[in-house]
Amino acid sequence: MTHIHAVLAHKDFEMPKKYYFNYEPVYAFSQKEIKTNLTLKIYNSEYDDRLFGELGLWKYLYEHEQYDWYTLHHYRRFFEEYYEHVSLPQPIQFNCNLLQQLAVMHSPKICEWLQQVLDPNDFQFLANTNRLYSYNIMSIPRELLGTWLSFVEPIIKKLIEVIGITDYEKIIEFVTNDKSFTDNKLNGQEITGKDCRPEYQCRIYAFILERLTTLFFAKLQGVQVYHCEVHLLEQNQKM
Repeated sequence: MTHIHAVLAHKDFEMPKKYYFNYEPVYAFSQKEIKTNLTLKIYNSEYDDRLFGELGLWKYLYEHEQYDWYTLHHYRRFFEEYYEHVSLPQPIQFNCNLLQQLAVMHSPKICEWLQQVLDPNDFQFLANTNRLYSYNIMSIPRELLGTWLSFVEPIIKKLIEVIGITDYEKIIEFVTNDKSFTDNKLNGQEITGKDCRPEYQCRIYAFILERLTTLFFAKLQGVQVYHCEVHLLEQNQKM
């Protein structure tokens, strides 16, 4: 049984010794380039990580690294997975459903886009649950990783057609001009905890990917999912 631990790193970082693995590759993912210390090559990804988060690296791992199991961490967030068991971070529980959370903390437009591309039952699921698998990091066997990619990627591609923007600078301009993304008030009341920075709100596809991952594992039958503690590695970092 082969198992790869990958660390998604957007910048240079020092990994705490307690998180060193027997086999420890580190990937630097900047914009659309994936650099890996396994081969010292650069791979071009169709998914800019500033917009799509971890999707490009997950696809790279599946297509270029042949292992039985894959575990992906983030340079700021490590989680202690159950070895060779399907493991995800402990889900976040909101005091509203996932669509309401998207509308308030990001923009109602995202909910409108989702409704255009999701099966009605899947869209309704997001309206009925308040638990979210965040960060798009997990430990997963190869076959299930392929199944996950086959589920989330076609939806992301439909969203690209609906939204019509994949260029980073253009999405920055879009969310800057659309006050539903960058305004921290709702009905005249300040929204506590909303990050209104355009460089954060532009991660539209990554936010959606978290909801699709949550939906995928809710629909999954016959697989036990283990919930794991996430360790934050930077001071003042928020979950």
